[in-house]
Amino acid sequence: MGRLLAYLSPAVHAANRPAPGRWMVLLVRRKERDEPVAEIMFHNKIRDIEEIVFHYKSAVRNYATFSGRLSRRGFWYFYGAVNIIVIVSLALDSMLSTDIFLNLAVLFHIIPYFSALVRRLHDAGYSTWVVIPCIVPLIALIFALMASEKERNEYGSPPIPYSSGARQNPNAMARPRQPLQAHARPGDSKTAEPPIEKLERLAELRNKGAITDDEFEEMKRRLMGANPV
Repeated sequence: MGRLLAYLSPAVHAANRPAPGRWMVLLVRRKERDEPVAEIMFHNKIRDIEEIVFHYKSAVRNYATFSGRLSRRGFWYFYGAVNIIVIVSLALDSMLSTDIFLNLAVLFHIIPYFSALVRRLHDAGYSTWVVIPCIVPLIALIFALMASEKERNEYGSPPIPYSSGARQNPNAMARPRQPLQAHARPGDSKTAEPPIEKLERLAELRNKGAITDDEFEEMKRRLMGANPV
């Protein structure tokens, strides 16, 4: 009974209560702990938005490209952006009692959609002709969910993953970068590739937009430095 009364005593609670300054210290520490997490989450959301915009612009700019490959992630980001535009168009048509915005959105995206779908089929290892049954939206979505082939197939190399902050050319997603052979050890003449052929291949990749001019010049300097004339 004495212990209970002592526990309920205001004096005991006052002695055990943290000092006012301690609460401030705890709040500051919690803020310092949570700020990096919130900052990381914010930057991740910004990166996702940038990637959606990148894949959307890539698909629209490559509307006439029915060769090459498009990753599953890239297709679904483009598809999601198109759906957002369609929803906004429906809202505008509803407010203005018209259907012009929806019609314009569909007409603008119909060709980029099918070209992106063909490249998505290529990425999963399917022929271009599979796009015919994909006219049915449900069938198209099923094929779009198929896993990508990790290795190079008859339609090209795997698409280049998106990298935030890097100078990316949207054409590189439709025309993937050709992997360079590993540098051969000195004396291994069987696997070594002539420098002129490497340089020509790098120039071809630059012309296709798979690498930038700066990347080409840097690789050229490394190549010429490793193989002096």
